Amino acid sequence: MWHEINNSLTAVNLTLEFLQRSGAEISPIELQDEIKFSLESLDYVKHVIQFASEQAQNIDVVAVIESVSAILKRKWPNFELQLIKKYADWEVYGHKTAMVQVFMNLIANAIESYENEPLGSKLRVKVTLKKAKNDGIEVRIRDWGRGVPNSAKDHIFEEFFTLKKDRGGSGIGLALCKKIVEEEFRGKLSFTSEVGKGSEFKVTLPFRKSNLD
Repeated sequence: MWHEINNSLTAVNLTLEFLQRSGAEISPIELQDEIKFSLESLDYVKHVIQFASEQAQNIDVVAVIESVSAILKRKWPNFELQLIKKYADWEVYGHKTAMVQVFMNLIANAIESYENEPLGSKLRVKVTLKKAKNDGIEVRIRDWGRGVPNSAKDHIFEEFFTLKKDRGGSGIGLALCKKIVEEEFRGKLSFTSEVGKGSEFKVTLPFRKSNLD
């Protein structure tokens, strides 16, 4: 935990040093991007601390996705969720804040992939839940946005790597998602993507009803 906190605080410190050196030379847009990056880094620290202090519990994955979608709908009114459920038992064990963080990042990224859509266009995201082959839960998050270039695919889960630097992206979100899925829920996070046709992120979560499973 302390490693992640240190990395994020170091990033904020470097950003502040950059702003101090740049002074009046930095443009308003660059200033806004740097501030957004710092705020996202601090938000990451907040969530890491919350994970450490929160009580683990059985989590209804469908309820989390529906709650996250309702929150994102306020920011993107044209966001349209297509939720497909192909199984009955959607509970896994862990920290709910961590689960919310994963699906908040993945669904928000899917919405933001529609960067050049005409004003008023539907920002469609399909979320499919079904039983995984290993007797767990499989969640697929599909968009039809810009897609990920081949040159970026090997780096997409690296900390501080971002395809949205020009829009204030910090490169923390997907790295955090992968860490949470693998370490907190003992699952897997992977993706497929094609430029111009969109992306699909797959979250596989094993069934666990307690920390002894």
